[in-house]
Amino acid sequence: MVSEKSIFRHRNILFVYFVTFILAACSLIYELLLAQTVSYFLESKPVSYSVILGLYLAALGVGALSASTVGRQQDHWKRLLKVERRLSFWGGMAVAVIYAAHFLYALVSVFVATRLGIVIFIAVIAALIIRIGFLSGLEIPLLIKIGGFVSGNDKVTNRVLGLDYFGSLAGGLVFPLVLMSHFDLLAIGFMTALVNVLIAGMIYCAVLRKEEGAPGRSVIPVVLLAAVYILGFRYEQDIQQFFLKMYYHGYDIPIALSAQTPPVER
Repeated sequence: MVSEKSIFRHRNILFVYFVTFILAACSLIYELLLAQTVSYFLESKPVSYSVILGLYLAALGVGALSASTVGRQQDHWKRLLKVERRLSFWGGMAVAVIYAAHFLYALVSVFVATRLGIVIFIAVIAALIIRIGFLSGLEIPLLIKIGGFVSGNDKVTNRVLGLDYFGSLAGGLVFPLVLMSHFDLLAIGFMTALVNVLIAGMIYCAVLRKEEGAPGRSVIPVVLLAAVYILGFRYEQDIQQFFLKMYYHGYDIPIALSAQTPPVER
């Protein structure tokens, strides 16, 4: 007869595998989303894709090397929850930040110097890619450590890595075949970030709620981020129109806010 402890352990390891798969898919979607958004503003798409993907992978490596594997199982879950909160913030805002950075580049190029505008644009993009890649790189070492605590099985590392690769495949298929054909880049960013927020909420409810008791600092930001991204998805067309108006009317913000522009076509 299967013991209650064995059932509990099996359920927990399945949760680790599920989280691994979903987060791997989200990570690859962020990677492709950044490359696709930046490539709209650059002349050479192959070069921009190659540089962005390479920089993102390097940031993943730095994040993996920086992940702390010291502490109890609960400590690692708390670290993963913090990572998901931060990743959902930066990932969800990534497209809007890139749009704003390119608008800033245009202003600086016109009123100061083109080279300075280029430097600012590239610096913002690089910082954003490194930040998101670094946070994504923290996930797998933490999940491997958690899986080891939960299962006590030496094969958990192989299984977590395997699910990470399968999740990346899923993200690589979903992004061009489903997301890009039905949604704008802003909406894709909001939806992917919302998935990260939901994972953070699941971690709190399934693992940390009993230890922390009443909802506190760990869960309130999750709820706020979820609300922001739901509203962002609802009003994504209006946000898109705002950036279009800024491009049409330049630095004259009052006119840009009151002007009418054609609807965005996907």
